[in-house]
Amino acid sequence: MTDPAALEAAIVAVDGVVAASVSEIADGAPWRTALVVHVDLDPEVAEAPGDAARGALAALATAGAGMPRATVAFTTHRPHEVRLDARRIAADAGLGGLGIVTRRSIVVDAPAVQGLR
Repeated sequence: MTDPAALEAAIVAVDGVVAASVSEIADGAPWRTALVVHVDLDPEVAEAPGDAARGALAALATAGAGMPRATVAFTTHRPHEVRLDARRIAADAGLGGLGIVTRRSIVVDAPAVQGLR
């Protein structure tokens, strides 16, 4: 079982991240779960989010080798939330081959985030 509060704290401790939410949900079978992670970046790093995004993804490694698959989306911390293009974030962080990267999110598993620090 993953501790969402501990993961949120680890992600928020990253420079450039102002808030995070982590939820553990069922993933098609009662014994399998997945994480839904929302990372809210400071608007000052939104134009070059690579370091903050890499740090946020690396913080997921604190969940250990048993971390379930995680879908991570990035937004900016503004009065109106702006979802950032995850493909651009992955490219800026040098993480294009990390996991499944779409416009809306990056999907990673435990082995993918273990060596990011």
